[in-house]
Amino acid sequence: MIIYLEQVLVPLHERKATKYQKYDWKKDGMGDPHEVASKRGMDRGKNIYKVDHDEKWEKIWIPGEKLKGVLIKESLQDTKVLDSLSVTNTKTVDIDNPAPDQPSIWNLVYFQVPEVEAGELAEKFSRSLKSGTWYIDFKSEQEIYVVFLGRVFHYRRGAMEKRKEAQAYGRSLGIPEKQLNWKE
Repeated sequence: MIIYLEQVLVPLHERKATKYQKYDWKKDGMGDPHEVASKRGMDRGKNIYKVDHDEKWEKIWIPGEKLKGVLIKESLQDTKVLDSLSVTNTKTVDIDNPAPDQPSIWNLVYFQVPEVEAGELAEKFSRSLKSGTWYIDFKSEQEIYVVFLGRVFHYRRGAMEKRKEAQAYGRSLGIPEKQLNWKE
């Protein structure tokens, strides 16, 4: 797979006027495309494109893209993780038929996180959740994180096998089926 790192943010139809750095992912041993940011010191305004053998371009990473999610405040055993969040909204809701270890009133915290910080935040969440029937999900247009206590599932939208794996794990914890329907 050949990867091009774009130097400025431009629409695809203008790409011929843009300078690119070319890397062969296998040859250069760079690993996952999302790791390129730290390896190459990339910042906002640079994109990564994958080019297949037919010269079709696909944008696979947009630094600075925000992932959005919602967490249930009652699911946290350590609420200090809230201090590092960019909270966009809060809401209180009544829940019909919660799981036995869940209260019937939830305080929802809507948040967003830069994509480059998403993995680290997922790990923090996995250490901050209460045991039992709790999880947190957050997503971008292309990436989804589903976080349980001690376990993080990260996959691209549409990866149904990974989604089913995360749902099966949630079922094993006793999470009600109707709560395992995070949006793709």
